[in-house]
Amino acid sequence: MGKAAEKRIDELLGQAEEGGSCLVPHEERDRKALRRRLKKRRSDLLCPVPGVYVRREHWRELKPDARALHVIRGLAELRPGIVFCAQSAALAWGLPVSWHLLRATHVMHERGSRTPSTPRIVSHEIKGDAAWDAGGLRVTSFWRTVFDCLASFPFEDALAIADAALRRSGLSRQAMASLLCTRLRHRPGVRRAAAICVWAEPAAESGGESIARANMVKLGYA
Repeated sequence: MGKAAEKRIDELLGQAEEGGSCLVPHEERDRKALRRRLKKRRSDLLCPVPGVYVRREHWRELKPDARALHVIRGLAELRPGIVFCAQSAALAWGLPVSWHLLRATHVMHERGSRTPSTPRIVSHEIKGDAAWDAGGLRVTSFWRTVFDCLASFPFEDALAIADAALRRSGLSRQAMASLLCTRLRHRPGVRRAAAICVWAEPAAESGGESIARANMVKLGYA
C-alpha cells in the first residue's frame, strides 16, 4: 500500500474514532486497502464484525460498552435501515447494561424475513414495534427495549434496567408493571418482566448499586 493510501486510511480511521464508531469504507479502493492492511502480519487493525474496522490501539483503550457502541454505529452506517434491539438498543437509550452481556450486537427482523444469527450479530424476530431514534440510531421503542431486557437478562442485570427505567419514566413500580403487561401481554416473558418491576427502585444511583441490591434479594436479606 502506498504512502498516500496509508495516509487516507489513517485519516478515515481517525474520523471514525472521533465519531465513536468503527470505520465503514464506502469506496472500493478503501475496502481493498483495509483488507490488505488487516491481512498484514501483526496488523494494527481489527475487524470486530464483517465490514467495519478499527485500530487495535484505539480498541484496547475502550471499555466494553464503548466497544459495543462503536460496532453498533458502524453497523448502522454499513446497513442503513437496521434496527437494534435488546441490550444493543438499551445502550442507545442510555440504560445500564452489564459488560458481560455485550459480547454480540442484537438486531431485529420482522416475521418471515430470513436474517440468520451469527456469533457476533444476534437476530431477533420482533413483531409490531416501530423503529425509534435514540442517539441517532434506529432502535426498538423504549418500553419494548426495557421489556426485552427484563424478560431475558439474569435477575441482577434486569433489575439494573428496571431501576433506570423507573427513574427515567417517573412511573410507580405498579404502573410500570401494568404498562408492560398491557402493551406486551401476549409475549413470552411478560410475567417475569412484571415480577422484576416489583423490586425496582428509582433511587438507585448506578447499575452497580442495582446489581448489589439484587444479590442481597437473592440471598434473602430484608
